[in-house]
Amino acid sequence: MSIDVMGEPDESPTKTIYLVRHGETAMNASKVMRGWDDPKLNEEGRMDAQQVAKALKGVRLDSAFSSDLRRATETMQTIEKAQEKKPRTVVTELLRTIDVGTWTGKPLDEMEPKLLKLQDRWRTDPSAAAPGGESWAEFQGRQIKAWKQILAADGDNILVVAHLRCTVWALGYALVGQKPLAGDDLLLLGRITQSPGKFSIFSHSAREGLKILRVNAMTIE
Repeated sequence: MSIDVMGEPDESPTKTIYLVRHGETAMNASKVMRGWDDPKLNEEGRMDAQQVAKALKGVRLDSAFSSDLRRATETMQTIEKAQEKKPRTVVTELLRTIDVGTWTGKPLDEMEPKLLKLQDRWRTDPSAAAPGGESWAEFQGRQIKAWKQILAADGDNILVVAHLRCTVWALGYALVGQKPLAGDDLLLLGRITQSPGKFSIFSHSAREGLKILRVNAMTIE
């Protein structure tokens, strides 16, 4: 227990969260929309996962959360294998990327203008969705539910393995003070990114909330 500047005990232990974007897949390499499609990691993606595993090998991961899509679970399993002791693991559909419905599998250069238009619409209409897909309100609701579980998990060091949209949302969520992203906050979606096989580091305590320590990192130093 530490003592704060006012002389009162500080009862807000700090957790460190390592948020990993899964390694590359053939769909990433081909520059098509992934959505809820379930490709496995390609050779580059397996190397991405091994690189993260090596970077986090010296961190005692107490709990791990992963999207249930294969590209995320394969990345998480590679990281776990490098650990001296396997962390407590939760695999959940809450950490899936946003469902883009009929846009899944379409070329990014064709779909990006539509996605940007949809993101702009979310600023005033969070119920909007890609055809046959998931709205911003639905996606964000899942992420908030997942992060409540993550921040309540046992241990000091927490691993999270998810997707680009999830990592961008989490970084935005921290930047706006753990509030749902709404209105002009959604402009952050075009200003933040994280590469396959890279990770961002957060700290969290009841006193300080969720703080970003590093973004798009390859090493913990």
